[in-house]
Amino acid sequence: MTFKPYPHARGDGSLGDGLAMLRARVARRIALGPYSRRVSIGFGRNLSVAIEPPVAKIPVRLRDFRPDDLAALFPSGGDEAAKRERDDVEWRLRAAAHGVLPSRCYVLEEVRSGRPCHVQWLTDPGYGDAVRRSGALPVLAADEAMLENAFTPKGFRGLGAMAAAVYLIAERAQ
Repeated sequence: MTFKPYPHARGDGSLGDGLAMLRARVARRIALGPYSRRVSIGFGRNLSVAIEPPVAKIPVRLRDFRPDDLAALFPSGGDEAAKRERDDVEWRLRAAAHGVLPSRCYVLEEVRSGRPCHVQWLTDPGYGDAVRRSGALPVLAADEAMLENAFTPKGFRGLGAMAAAVYLIAERAQ
């Protein structure tokens, strides 16, 4: 699950109900206990260095996210992790539509059925200001991008979808 610093933020860039936000921040802080430390780990890839493309165990292709992908990726009655991810994807879609997050959402789909099997975001350099405000992720340089918020539905896990998606999305970022 990805940390979302302002869970009640609206897609139009406003922060939503201030009291609800404050309650959420206090609840998160209490849940952490009196002492906590955040550790973030990232991996870098130099796109000028060629690598062997990972191959998923199923035939896949990358495309832009479509609104009907939500129901396929996050069906009702899914597990708790899927419910949290759906909320995050919906929030990010609204924020991206209003220009608050310079991110693009990609979906990897199984070729035979056309079913979405993985979703992930490519965040462009302009995200630096939002990242600085949240303190959750590194600030991106002008020639950098970040892949984040990946989710693979249960039925497609273990098939190499994420590795294939990361490669394909990174190639589009060049």
